[in-house]
Amino acid sequence: MGAAGGRPVCAEIRASSAAGFRTRRDLLTRRHFLDALGKPSHNGATLVENAKEAGMIKSISINRFKGFLNFEVQGLSRVTLIGGQNSIGKTSLLEAVFLFFGRNLADVFIRLLSWRGVPGVSLLGDDMVAPFFMDYDASREMEIGLKFDTGMERLRLSFDSAGRSKVLRDQHPRRGNGVSYMPTDHRVAAGFAVEMKYKSPHKSDGTAHLLAGTETPIEILPGPGFSEERHCIFLQTCRSIDPAEDALHWGDLDRVGKAECAVEFLKEFFPSLRGLSLIPLAGGQPIIYADVGLARKTPAGCVGDGFSRLLSIFLAIASCENGVVLVDEIGGGLYYSAQAKVWRGVEEAARHYNCQVIATTHSYEIIKAANEGLQGSLVEPEFSYVRLEKGDKGIEAKTYPFSVLGAALERGWEVR
Repeated sequence: MGAAGGRPVCAEIRASSAAGFRTRRDLLTRRHFLDALGKPSHNGATLVENAKEAGMIKSISINRFKGFLNFEVQGLSRVTLIGGQNSIGKTSLLEAVFLFFGRNLADVFIRLLSWRGVPGVSLLGDDMVAPFFMDYDASREMEIGLKFDTGMERLRLSFDSAGRSKVLRDQHPRRGNGVSYMPTDHRVAAGFAVEMKYKSPHKSDGTAHLLAGTETPIEILPGPGFSEERHCIFLQTCRSIDPAEDALHWGDLDRVGKAECAVEFLKEFFPSLRGLSLIPLAGGQPIIYADVGLARKTPAGCVGDGFSRLLSIFLAIASCENGVVLVDEIGGGLYYSAQAKVWRGVEEAARHYNCQVIATTHSYEIIKAANEGLQGSLVEPEFSYVRLEKGDKGIEAKTYPFSVLGAALERGWEVR
């Protein structure tokens, strides 16, 4: 299920009405990139109210992103679990969704590469973006479409190896006969551009250019209509994370008097838990400590793998109200007898905070636990299971609503 002892990598997108995306960076896996780029980290800002209006993702369509060609998956629910064989594209599907929401982030491709363990990448040529285009062919446009309650929204990305010079030239004012004017002391950096076009049925279309080169390594020039109001968090439960990420989420909840909800959630699995608190370290950075009845409070990460993973998942959902949480390899580090209860808690938390959760697994036990945990709910579970498989035309998706999944498991059908 993942690296032993690992805690989930967390990357977060928050919306800001004034300045577009602000980020909380996962410092452990991306520090080498950030040091090279000289980019500061940013704290999150508050959600924009109309994020709730778009509703949940109902379907996803992807064309020419990694291995997806004319791919579509329908029937997504408030909680959706994605299964399939290794290397079928489960994590890639989550990455496509993150790219859609993270289109305003200058380092969005750097993030995706770092999560895959790539230690560095050239900013010349197409090394940074080609891995995300089908067959490394960055000359052909890719498209990611998400259908919400309000309609289909699409993001189209195209690569231009000479685009940086072209875009920077177009930023300068035009004079006289319309020829672009450029000061003689201006230096045009070598590099490339990725053009991103966003189209929505309920707000203005927008275009942005992501630029990379030798002078200013990575920057993004967003045009009008390219803003994003929804909040998205990506969790990798098989990798390590700076505990400061959980502390930031805890602080968000504590400020509005909702932090105790996390304690109540965890008590279902760890009855000895008495409370959680933020305690600053010597350097001033606070982390979460747990009171589990010992002589002293214990750092949350030292209580146990399952404890820290559940804490991260719940804090992500609770701090992502009206947004989307993406969890890669959910269930890792959790004892099998607790997994059914975990799914019941995840579905209830997602419903309470109006959050959509899309998770992946390759474990049959996780799929069975989800079905068992949601049986007997007081309300109809908002859950679906999607199986990815290779078809004649590439990767295909088969969606099992909750009731159908139960019948399939009873009959012993292969659903992994």
